[in-house]
Amino acid sequence: MTQESLPGSSGYLDWFPERRMSYFSNPYVFLLTVIAGIGGLLFGYVTGVISEALLYIKDDFEIVRQSSFLQVL
Repeated sequence: MTQESLPGSSGYLDWFPERRMSYFSNPYVFLLTVIAGIGGLLFGYVTGVISEALLYIKDDFEIVRQSSFLQVL
């Protein structure tokens, strides 16, 4: 029996077409992916906002400017 397949393919999915894979076949995995993506975007946004605010905190509070511990905190 001869089976045609693409170069680099094992031909497994050609032999068993009912086992086709889909990106959205499992809603639980899709939901987790979306939540993780949104969480990553929000984490990056908040990091940028906080780093921008640190510039003004040093100017407004003298004790923060004198203490490196408070700057890091």
